[in-house]
Amino acid sequence: FYGVMFGDKYWAAMEVTSHDNPEDLGLKVAEIPGGTYVCKKIKNWDQNSLAVDIPRIFKEITNGCNIDRTRPFVEFYRSHQELILQAP
Repeated sequence: FYGVMFGDKYWAAMEVTSHDNPEDLGLKVAEIPGGTYVCKKIKNWDQNSLAVDIPRIFKEITNGCNIDRTRPFVEFYRSHQELILQAP
């Protein structure tokens, strides 16, 4: 699952597979832009209540970086044990 933040908007998202029909459910389809992202892997994020620290962690990993404001910030919830934060 993904959390995608662009400006003041936030979307919950998931990868579409060949068996999915999101349009039939009235869901919008979009693509997360590729390119270089600054990443931070967080282990056991759900057990340590680290989800509330996501804004602080994004600020920490982007300190001193040139952020591409034309692309979104991405939370990739790989599992209950692993969260990957990606800043453009």
